[in-house]
Amino acid sequence: MKIKGIAPLTHTILKGLLVGGLIIIAFSGRPSINQIIKLFKAQNYRERYRVKRAVSNLESNGLVSKKKLKNGDYAVQLTKNGKTRAQQIKNIDELHIPKPKKWDKKWRMVTFDIPEKSRKGRDEVRFRLKDLGFKLFQDSIYVHPYPCEQQIDILGKNLFVRKYIKYVIADDFEESWIFKKKFGL
Repeated sequence: MKIKGIAPLTHTILKGLLVGGLIIIAFSGRPSINQIIKLFKAQNYRERYRVKRAVSNLESNGLVSKKKLKNGDYAVQLTKNGKTRAQQIKNIDELHIPKPKKWDKKWRMVTFDIPEKSRKGRDEVRFRLKDLGFKLFQDSIYVHPYPCEQQIDILGKNLFVRKYIKYVIADDFEESWIFKKKFGL
């Protein structure tokens, strides 16, 4: 799971810091880089380097700040921008489409034409739509049988691509019988 150009490890670190400093905050104030490394069970040099690099990338993007401690380690905490970005990640991760007791016999189609300059956002939209249970109808057109306008709005806004996404409600469409089978309707 990634968001707007953030690698999965970095994504996890951001969310962890938002949810309570990777839980370590309760015991020792701000978590240190070494505590983060231990939490990710980074045992060899390569894994430790990967975690340190992820924290450095977050710092260079202005999402976390590091403060040197007396023992030579660094304490890590979210910046204001980091808290905002971590909350956006959390919002997207919590998205789901509830299944109503009875289907209203309407189809929800999401179509998007996201420019190449926002390729990572486009890829993330694709990934998240599949994750939400959408089925591919055609390139950049996905279908779902249940109401989900609010979820699509949250997804688009948090990925900064909302203006490129269209939400359509249709009574029927060509080959809808295939999707009735796919969704078990």
